[in-house]
Amino acid sequence: MTLHVLYRHLLTASIVCTIFALASPAAFSDTAKPDPRHNATPLRLIAADSAIVELNILFVGNSYTYGNNLPGMVRAMLNSPGLKANVEKATGGGYTLQRHFEEGNTAKVIGSRKWDIVVMQEQSMRPCVEPQMTARYAAELDKLIDKTGAQTVFFLTWARQHIPQMQDGLDHTYYSVAERLDAKVAPVGRAWKAIREASPTLALHRSDKSHAAPAGTYLAACVFYATITGRSPVGLPAELTDGTRQLVKINPVLAKRLQTAAWKTVCSSPPKLDPSATKSAE
Repeated sequence: MTLHVLYRHLLTASIVCTIFALASPAAFSDTAKPDPRHNATPLRLIAADSAIVELNILFVGNSYTYGNNLPGMVRAMLNSPGLKANVEKATGGGYTLQRHFEEGNTAKVIGSRKWDIVVMQEQSMRPCVEPQMTARYAAELDKLIDKTGAQTVFFLTWARQHIPQMQDGLDHTYYSVAERLDAKVAPVGRAWKAIREASPTLALHRSDKSHAAPAGTYLAACVFYATITGRSPVGLPAELTDGTRQLVKINPVLAKRLQTAAWKTVCSSPPKLDPSATKSAE
């Protein structure tokens, strides 16, 4: 058994979750554990003692990834006593996983250093309208990631504001492909769905009804924090900075709601997959 295979098997953890209403965020336990399909915590972070652990994380995607500097927000949340995160990105406007693979530049970035985690984000509509293409090129990129020993994590994106039923198709494709590739899922879109159902007037989308508003990106960063560390994001700062530059500042009460929704989603089991929600991802 290779070290990489052992790494993946040891990530499995039991589910210790209880469902509570989103309206009562304090009721959801910070001691709950992420669902195994959402747990990408590196072994050396789990085994860390007093030494500083340095994680190398790469985001591969498009404007859903670089909008509002999501990688920067994730880095700001992760950087804490005992933990340092080096977060890089390989992104381009409107990029599909196919384009990332075929152009070759992303392959070079993946092979440029030893990553702990590589996050993949597909173009926002393709998992619903061409799931077989998402599956094909996710597998091609995953082969490159495997060679580095990194863990693949899929960035499960959110539905368009005016097409909420999209989430079922996104869920089906991302979870199906992740299962096939022994990868993990950061269930961002699931957390967005929970918040939107509880508070329909809360603006997670920008005016284009597609990209994320700052609160939406903050929620995504909370999901990634929980997925990567296996820890609750509740209590993280409502204002995030990158050195002297402010990345985001939201109301502390709203921040706690978003943090709690992220943790609850990461700890919850994925939805039952409905093949009719999209075309076959085979």
